[in-house]
Amino acid sequence: MLRFAHYYTPGPDTVLAEAASTWLGRDHENRGSSMIVTKTLGNERFAQLTQAPFHYGFHGTLKPPFRLHDATSKKLLCEELDHFCNQRSSFILEGLEIGWIGKFLCLRPVKSSEKMNKLAWDAVRQFDSFREDMSFTELERRRTQGLTPQQDALLLQWGYPYVMDEFRFHLTLSSKIEDAQERTMLEEEARRHFSSDLLQEIPVDGMSLFVETDGQPMTLLRFFPFES
Repeated sequence: MLRFAHYYTPGPDTVLAEAASTWLGRDHENRGSSMIVTKTLGNERFAQLTQAPFHYGFHGTLKPPFRLHDATSKKLLCEELDHFCNQRSSFILEGLEIGWIGKFLCLRPVKSSEKMNKLAWDAVRQFDSFREDMSFTELERRRTQGLTPQQDALLLQWGYPYVMDEFRFHLTLSSKIEDAQERTMLEEEARRHFSSDLLQEIPVDGMSLFVETDGQPMTLLRFFPFES
């Protein structure tokens, strides 16, 4: 079974992508990379705390993971994404900072970017016609996660609760961490690893299509550059 997702990812040759590969122990194509050595958490625990972003890859979500419905195909999806990106221009994200969204450590914009928000909103709308509806079981599982009424309405309409007005662009660095002491230690590790000079003036010059095959880690299928 395949799932696809539209992501922002830093260019593979950038220092940010290299730092992210070391943080997660893999790159966009699921090629292994040496992980950071952490004395505070221990390497095994560090790997456990970063298991979720290891699976999904280092990215900022634009169109959340979805399955294709029977009337479409990967080929049509790629053609539509190529057309979509040909209508877009590159822009600069002024900067990222280390912080938290709930109990997830992430890199997030220093200030909200209207261009990034519009890109995500447009992607959700444009590609929703490719998305297979969730099963009843999937829907009920999502609805038990303490959603607000607005998030529940977005889930029903778009298949995901954190889109449109609930969208907060970020690049996830951890799984959900309940323990406050571990959150502190992991944040300290991130601040040592992602120096501030890596997080300035981030170019956004295209979109990445990732694919998940039978529950295996999501990997880059193809990068689609913007027209200019």
